[in-house]
Amino acid sequence: ILLLNRMRKCFSPRLRARYIIIGVTTIVVLLNLQLLARLSSEQEDSQIFRNGKSSAVDSTSAIHHAIPHNQTISLNSAAPAAQLLVNEHLNRNLSEVPIREALQLIALKRLQCISSSLEAASAKSLQPPSHISCVNKNSDKTRDLSTFCTDNVVLNQPDYVTLGFIKPNINLAVGIATVSRPADSYLINTLKDLFSKSTRSETEDVAFIVFLADLDDVNGDREREKQRLQENFPDQIRQGLLMVIEAPSAYYPPLNNLKRNYNDAPERVYWRAKQCVDFSFIFSFAHNISQYYLHLEDDVITKNGYLTQIKDTARLFNDRFFEIEFSHLGFIAKMFRSRDLLHMAAFHFYYHEEMPVDFLQPIYLRLASPDHPDPLPHYPSLFQHTGKKSSLKGKKQLIQDKLFDNKRLFTYRENHGLEAFSNIPCTNSHRAPEAISAAGFFWSKAAPKVGDWFTLALDAPKVVEYLVVVTGNANHPDDTALRIDVEISHKIVSRTRKSVQCGDLKMVTSFGPEGELGHNGVLGYNMTSLGPIECIRLRIGKPRPDRWFLISEIAVAYPGLTTFVHDTDGREKVVDWASHLAEKYHQFQRKSAPHSE
Repeated sequence: ILLLNRMRKCFSPRLRARYIIIGVTTIVVLLNLQLLARLSSEQEDSQIFRNGKSSAVDSTSAIHHAIPHNQTISLNSAAPAAQLLVNEHLNRNLSEVPIREALQLIALKRLQCISSSLEAASAKSLQPPSHISCVNKNSDKTRDLSTFCTDNVVLNQPDYVTLGFIKPNINLAVGIATVSRPADSYLINTLKDLFSKSTRSETEDVAFIVFLADLDDVNGDREREKQRLQENFPDQIRQGLLMVIEAPSAYYPPLNNLKRNYNDAPERVYWRAKQCVDFSFIFSFAHNISQYYLHLEDDVITKNGYLTQIKDTARLFNDRFFEIEFSHLGFIAKMFRSRDLLHMAAFHFYYHEEMPVDFLQPIYLRLASPDHPDPLPHYPSLFQHTGKKSSLKGKKQLIQDKLFDNKRLFTYRENHGLEAFSNIPCTNSHRAPEAISAAGFFWSKAAPKVGDWFTLALDAPKVVEYLVVVTGNANHPDDTALRIDVEISHKIVSRTRKSVQCGDLKMVTSFGPEGELGHNGVLGYNMTSLGPIECIRLRIGKPRPDRWFLISEIAVAYPGLTTFVHDTDGREKVVDWASHLAEKYHQFQRKSAPHSE
């Protein structure tokens, strides 16, 4: 306004042109700043969803591992709670949430949606689920959640099996939801790989569920897929190892005029919303036919003996888990207890239009297990993604699980509660956080200088039982330093998203060819005696001339952490993480030590 006012009073063409240039430049800068702020906010939200690092949910009541399906409670006061669960991620505005009541509300809301859809459904192909006899108790048929019936909510599974049958005594159900793709179909090859890498004894108590999730079979895609399955797997179908299920269209809520969260295109919004409902249906179907449920995608390969490893893992945790992941990509190879599936199905059904299924799942885990909201990882991964084309038309899916082929020196698990920072210039794809991931590595783009540093910041002062640092790798063994000093601090003074300032740092050891330990550039160090620490700094004491700096592996083990190892019989067992790291480090040093004549 000031510029326009000055232009109105200005009679000099040169000054007027100058004011115009200043005005246009100011507007462009402001628009760019607004755009950058929006992109930054969306990237931050996306990172929170993918890493599950958002803060814990405040709760006024403790949640139980299993909520009775027929429990009657008053939902009038809890009605706003369910939406707040998702609003935390969409609007960052979460107050105290009565979690138990919210889950009850979600389950009831799901029934309401299903009942509404069934009333308007026409009886085509598959019949609507006649066993859902829940109706509103109010004679005027108003939708009052507080009086909605909660009896007989589970699916009558045989009604939806269109190929094969449900065999008895299933310990593990493996579910695959699939839709037709415009070009390639991966389902047959995926099933061939799954069957070929398992033995008859391994599959005695296993069932594979293929859900043909195309809504309108106007092109005959479902029938053609069933025909292909019958031709390729007649024995598996006859034995009850493989069954095919389909859902009535009445199960699905209206999928038009959906919310445009994340500014996605309408086609993508429809695709991701329908996927949530697809998963909800297969979860509902599988919730009581087995003890455990493993969810796969239709374009994966696996390893020999994968079923034994999965069963061993479930046995080792003795039913004390909510989610175990056998792949670290998206919603591939996630295992649940079957008794938890019904509430999980309700959650994904109710919030199908809010966000993608792999964004919703971390929120559900925080509700179901607030004390342990992260899935339990299995290393290495047992499944690899192979598909190139997504079921969303035009979308390419060129993702690979880097932990499928584990070529690291140490068997790894994630470093939870840890951040990494460095002042060493690095390549874009190998920044500091990659060094503490289970698959990446940190790599500078120039030779470091004396005093350059790489810092590990813990989320709180903790006792670190064992620290492992591996510099260089097989392809670049000399990208290390002659001496790397290890310093610790018991307190972090300040922390931002991009930097951290440690308190008084104290040097405790050094490693490298000219250091006290780890002359081959690999450090293994017991830090228990140092007490609770919050900051670990690796400082370049003496760089290698003209060599870049690479950190390929970092592991920080706290007391009580465990990991999986295989014994001599190939069976998995749980061992202490710090002790395992120490044993692996000493084995590595013995192998790499020069042999005397």
